[in-house]
Amino acid sequence: MVAVVVSPAIMAVLRVRLIKMWSLMIIKPDIVAHPPLLQVVLRELLSAGVVIGGARKLQMTTDIASQLYAAHKGKYFFKRLVCHVTSGPVIAMCVDGDVRRILGGSRLYPIPKESEFSTLRQRYSLSTVRNVAHASDPEATVRELALFEPFESPDSVLNDIFS
Repeated sequence: MVAVVVSPAIMAVLRVRLIKMWSLMIIKPDIVAHPPLLQVVLRELLSAGVVIGGARKLQMTTDIASQLYAAHKGKYFFKRLVCHVTSGPVIAMCVDGDVRRILGGSRLYPIPKESEFSTLRQRYSLSTVRNVAHASDPEATVRELALFEPFESPDSVLNDIFS
């Protein structure tokens, strides 16, 4: 088990924002590498009511990626996950909204019912690892947000993407 120290700053933000259900969402490198697709994904999230409270574009390190996916350590896909999210820049965001529903499940097979093709992952994923984005489980939110602080104003990150 890994002990996580959460800074007073992020705890203050979480206390103030407890009315909202903030979680971590990370847009993965294959989407960030294609600006038109990144814009489509962000527009869909925003139009679905997702609120971005903070954002940060970064190159994830192997250490951070290993901590992020610690629950999968020892599984056959762990190394692929870590390699993928460290292969290029990602956008880490503190978000509020039903992100996990909007993204959909991470497994692409078996082929889902027609109605499930409305999720971002079903439309834009290349595989179960290269699957648009990571969204934290409710139990992991505080630990995962702490890995990526400090977040910048979402306006500065979004302006760079949409300019």
